[in-house]
Amino acid sequence: GKLITPRQNCLFLMSAAPPEATASTENLADILPTLPEPLSSLLPHLVPALAHLSHLLQTELPTTTASSNTFGDTQLSLDLLADKLIFAALKSSHAVHFASSEETAAQVDLGGEACSVAFDPLDGSSIIPQNFAVGTIIAIFPPGPFSDRRGDDIIAAIVASYGPRTELFIAIPHGPNPRCLRFLLTANPTPPPPRTPLPSPPPPIPQAPLLATYFRNASPPTFSNLKLFAPANLRAATALPGYSRFVNHCISNRFTLRYSGGLVPDVLQLLVKGGGVYSSPATGVSGDAGGGAAPAKLRVLYELVAMACVVECAGGEASDGAGRFLARKLGDLDERSPVCYGSPEWVSMYDEMVGPMLAGEAEAGEPSSF
Repeated sequence: GKLITPRQNCLFLMSAAPPEATASTENLADILPTLPEPLSSLLPHLVPALAHLSHLLQTELPTTTASSNTFGDTQLSLDLLADKLIFAALKSSHAVHFASSEETAAQVDLGGEACSVAFDPLDGSSIIPQNFAVGTIIAIFPPGPFSDRRGDDIIAAIVASYGPRTELFIAIPHGPNPRCLRFLLTANPTPPPPRTPLPSPPPPIPQAPLLATYFRNASPPTFSNLKLFAPANLRAATALPGYSRFVNHCISNRFTLRYSGGLVPDVLQLLVKGGGVYSSPATGVSGDAGGGAAPAKLRVLYELVAMACVVECAGGEASDGAGRFLARKLGDLDERSPVCYGSPEWVSMYDEMVGPMLAGEAEAGEPSSF
């Protein structure tokens, strides 16, 4: 492959297809020994499971089950399959102390000592029937319970995006060179039977060529002031004049609107395109949909911390409207939050327009510098 440096300041190793970035001379299996622990112990178990899940998404029809998770969310058959696959992969690694998922909202002791893992096995499953892209979100923490941690305690984040192709993003926030690696994840050569966990030990890691490396401290930065807008929870604009002004600013300044309703593809597009903003404010409380309320739906532990880690490792910013997202202390397993990810200038604009209202102020001022 030929090494080039595109405008996003990512390193791409190019060959044939897909169009923006493809087959590299480096594969995940080759890079694995250079990755820090516990990543190098977890990935040989997780990556085949994610490849198997990608295969299931192509072959299994989503059906609604009669069950719901601890939080009352209706579960699809694929939610349960994904949860089972990832729990089995984590257990087979013998590295995980506690594991907890959005479908199994408890701290399950898996007997390991290297780390604890929180994950959303199939984020966006409600849009699978429409055949939209969905994802898996995994946050890796030091061993022990999740309570009394801060977002900055995260050791690494793994996000899989299942669309026309399956891609894997691995964020490494600590050390001398924080970065986010992007891989093309191919299918297992011989997929195991559906609805079964992978054997232990798992099959070898599938071919996963490196597509890009995004650096937090890249110069020029990965995140430019690209005018790309993914506005989640637009109903909140009826109760938050600041959010209404933010949306109108993006419209009047001819931002491109690209929003699917899936957190994973809507945020990862910012890395791939090299900038933009994803915003999801909230009003009211969870379960209250009346009176103009648009409560937060996204859970801090299972979704937002890992996505914030990915965005920051690539050079973007993540905010809850009051400040840097990863600086916050984690609450209970069902804690939900507003969030904004993206280019530093657009996140700063969001904080100034919307943040004071999220903090309970009656009126947010007009931005001073935008």
